[in-house]
Amino acid sequence: MPPIIAKVLKEIGLSDKEAVVFLVLLERGPTLVSSVAQIAKLNRTTTYGIIKELVQRGLVSSVQKQGATRYQSIAPELLPGYIERRREELAENKKNIEKELPQIELLRNKRSILPKIQFHEGAEGVMAVYDDHLATDEPYEMLGFADLDQIVKFLPQNYLTKYMREKEKRGIKVRGIFADSELARKYTTELHPNTRESMRAAIHYLPKENFPFKGEITAYGKNKVSIINLKEDQVSALVVADESFYEMMKVIFELAWNGTSS
Repeated sequence: MPPIIAKVLKEIGLSDKEAVVFLVLLERGPTLVSSVAQIAKLNRTTTYGIIKELVQRGLVSSVQKQGATRYQSIAPELLPGYIERRREELAENKKNIEKELPQIELLRNKRSILPKIQFHEGAEGVMAVYDDHLATDEPYEMLGFADLDQIVKFLPQNYLTKYMREKEKRGIKVRGIFADSELARKYTTELHPNTRESMRAAIHYLPKENFPFKGEITAYGKNKVSIINLKEDQVSALVVADESFYEMMKVIFELAWNGTSS
């Protein structure tokens, strides 16, 4: 399919398969469904469904020839006019949607009374949560419980370095309660060697045996709590965006902070 035609067809709302079927009909004229399916490399049922959709859109019509129903595209010279009309319709639809956006926002705001909860599975999902820790234009204090050994083992070294650098760049200060280990004790010297003194993390430690989970729990941003599980066969994360949960997490952290030492 010529790239420019494919691009235009997608712009007016055709899927890849619809565009392929339409181009077959445009190039060949009246054609049996079975032949279209063979040329487009699609099964017959799928092809027939696509043709019915194109008929409804006014791009394809049927014709009886030699006792069989064949399908053909609109005449090539009519295609530019059709595309222009579709573009005008899409532009009008866009305007109508923009007018309705305030009403849509009101409906969303009504639902925002309940906490917003997102569940992420797998390594990519967890990385997206770490990215969310940094998705802020305003400085804040990050509070968290963490098994640093597991985090360093999980995160690629280049990402970990970038994550640390971005936290400092965005003014995100850290207070953490870590599972005690040799690496955790070197957090500020080895993982943050060039961090400004004012941005150095404040760390308290818990004995490893009193830290039963592999991962971290973090209060971050203005109203979010993330729970990250780094157990090898269960890598996943939960994010709760809710001010009440966030404030409760801060209280729990402060109680633990006051009961531990650096």
